[in-house]
This record gives sequence, C-alpha cells and structure tokens, in this order.
Amino acid sequence: MKFALAMLAAFALLLAGCASSPPASAGGEQSPQATQAPQASPGLPPVPRNNSSQVGAQVPPAPGNGQAPPSPPPTGGAQAPPSPPSAPSAITLAQLSAHNTVSDCWMAINGSVYDLSAFSNHPGGEAYVPYCGTDATQAYATKGGMGRPHSGNAVSMLPRYFIGAFAG
Repeated sequence: MKFALAMLAAFALLLAGCASSPPASAGGEQSPQATQAPQASPGLPPVPRNNSSQVGAQVPPAPGNGQAPPSPPPTGGAQAPPSPPSAPSAITLAQLSAHNTVSDCWMAINGSVYDLSAFSNHPGGEAYVPYCGTDATQAYATKGGMGRPHSGNAVSMLPRYFIGAFAG
C-alpha cells in the first residue's frame, strides 16, 4: 500500500513538473530556463527531457503553429488495394442485344451482365451461343432447359466476366 501511495505521489509530481514547464517563445527558441534539465524529486531518478538540440532528437511541431503534423510511419510496404473503377450505368436491353455472337457475347443473368466473348471452353460446346445478347437467367438456371443448375465451378467462374448491372 505504501508503495502504491509513493508511486501515486511520484506520478503527481511528474505531472506537476510537466504542467509548469514554460512554453516556447513565438520564434521557436526556448528560454535558457526551459533548456535546463528538470530537477528530480528526492528519491526519484531524473526526468529525461527531449530537447531539439540533442543529437538525433526529433520533436514534432506543436499543434497550431502552422506546421503540418508529422506523417505516420510506413506500414511495412502494405498498401490498401486500389479502388475498383466505378461501374458504368446499367446496361439496357438494347445495348445487351447488340452483343449476340460467339465472338461478341454478352448475357444478362440474375440482374447482372457478363461478357462471355472470351469464354471458349464451355463443357457443352457452343450451347450457350443462342443466349448471347439476351436475358439468359432462365437458361442459366436450367442449363438451357435441361432442368439442372450449373455446377459450383461455373457459378464461381461467372464473376470474372461481370461488366455491369442489367437495366432490363
């Protein structure tokens, strides 16, 4: 208990010493009194002071003196990923229907439009081509009327072909 009281008293003295430090002058120079090391209380080690005159000392600028705050330290090379480009406005049925060939094939599926022009390894061959330029939601859900959904692999591949929302 005595140790806790002694630590509390030492902390209070330390705070009192910090609060009574004279402010720096407007020119940024410190008075001779401010550059002197503070006196330690009896039984306590001396309090170190970070003066800008010390070799290697870096003192950030005081708030409100017209200088910008110091920049944060580097994060070890990790950077936030770049923002994705903004999506174009929704694609209309007229725009979609213009892309209706195997070499220029867009399809709307579940409210999204996909450019499948580069998709050349469809397991069903060119069975998807009649749906190019259309809302192919029903055909995709039933594998062209076969009554079976597409595989998980097909579902996972679809996002890489996404080009925008379908306006209908």
